[in-house]
Amino acid sequence: MLVASLRERIVGELIAQPLMSGDAAIDVASAHLYEQSRRDAFNRLAAGHALMVDAEPERLGIELVNRYHAMKRAGTI
Repeated sequence: MLVASLRERIVGELIAQPLMSGDAAIDVASAHLYEQSRRDAFNRLAAGHALMVDAEPERLGIELVNRYHAMKRAGTI
């Protein structure tokens, strides 16, 4: 089984924004918290030997093909 996870670009954009106001600080902190929670869940699945792909939507197809080729080379399929 292969789990494909779509990463939201907006989260990265929020993390990278400057802290110009209190609201911006809350947005950045929330984005960091969300990203860490997402990364923790992803790592728990991967630790269970699940095959994982994590990519932004426009890269998903490429990442899936790359994973498939890597699995073929490794002889896992």
